[in-house]
Amino acid sequence: MLANQIIKDYTTFKIGGAVRYLSVCKSIEDLLEALTWCNGQGLPWFILGNGSNILVSDDGFPGLVIKLGGRFKKVKFDENTVEVGAGVFLPVLSQRFLEMQWGGFEFMCDIPGTIGGALRLNAGTKQGEIKDHFISAMILTTGGEVKSICKEEMGFAYRHSSFSETRDIALSALFSLPFLEDRESILEKRKRIILGRRQKQPRNRRNCGSVFKSFPGQKPAGWYIDRAGLKGTRMGDAMVAYEHANWIVNLGNAKAEHVKSLIEKIQNEVFRKFDITLERELIFVPEDIL
Repeated sequence: MLANQIIKDYTTFKIGGAVRYLSVCKSIEDLLEALTWCNGQGLPWFILGNGSNILVSDDGFPGLVIKLGGRFKKVKFDENTVEVGAGVFLPVLSQRFLEMQWGGFEFMCDIPGTIGGALRLNAGTKQGEIKDHFISAMILTTGGEVKSICKEEMGFAYRHSSFSETRDIALSALFSLPFLEDRESILEKRKRIILGRRQKQPRNRRNCGSVFKSFPGQKPAGWYIDRAGLKGTRMGDAMVAYEHANWIVNLGNAKAEHVKSLIEKIQNEVFRKFDITLERELIFVPEDIL
């Protein structure tokens, strides 16, 4: 367990102060021990995946940040299913599917998150979502019970799952393997996806991904932000990206407060112009955790 770690080094936004403790848990036993210790110390905790889709306060986090390693990064293929640890990085998993020539998972190839985070938000793109081939997940409940839950219990919706409403922790997920496909065909799909995303996304990689949710029946969130004339708008070193208005980039020394102020300005301007309230996809830490 490490003390006083600067969390920005563990996030894609490269923003955030020091966390009181950081621990890498390599097994369920490690995880249970860490959570029991937190409860005994009266400290808050949260699980950190790849550090995308979150904004950590400039004051850091007053408890324990847990990263999943060891057995949580294992991938086990069976005849028609694959079991994936919650700490597995989605592009790495997509590469494994390419090597095994299993089609249907190309959408994962450029999503900068882990399976655990993807389950929480039902991560995906226009090409697919994490729920599409999901069968079940092993979870650790807030009561300390390890159990399996099925797809119906996950409550999957757009950028939402049951994990969004509980402190249950995803340990692993089981997916069906829908169809075998020629390696070159899968590779070509991956190339098209990556090229399409690169053409639309900011070249500045210090970002969190999409900031606001886009809902069916509405224009994409970026459309409203663009039409409100907000591309290039800055608060400190936080700026609405020119390439895609639903992305905020860190120009170098952005603070969490800069990003929050910019988000508030975007919401106010879009509401004033379109009478639409944009809902954050970005998670604030610690506000959305505690």
